[in-house]
Amino acid sequence: MTSALERLRDLPEAFTFAGFCKLSRFSNNAASVCLRRWKEKGLIEPAGERAKIYFNKLRSPEVDSALRVAALLFEYPSASLCCESVRHAAGWIPQFRA
Repeated sequence: MTSALERLRDLPEAFTFAGFCKLSRFSNNAASVCLRRWKEKGLIEPAGERAKIYFNKLRSPEVDSALRVAALLFEYPSASLCCESVRHAAGWIPQFRA
C-alpha cells in the first residue's frame, strides 16, 4: 500500500483531478475523498472551488502567482490576463476595485 506522502512525492507542483485519477488509478469517488483529506491536512491547496486544479504543498510549500498562472494556462490554454489583474500583479495598483 502506498502512503499519502509517497503519492504526493510522485505528483508535480500542480496537477489536475483527471491527472491524479490517471496516475493513482483511483476512481473519481476515491480520488475525491483522498484529495479532500489531503486538503484538510494542508498537504494540497486547490486553485479554486471548482477548478479541479491542485497545488502540491509538499513540493512547493508557498504557491506563488507564477505557479497559479501556469496552472490556469495549462487547464485553459486560451485564457488571457488583462486589465486590473495584470496591473495588480506588476505592483502598479495596490488592490482591485469592487
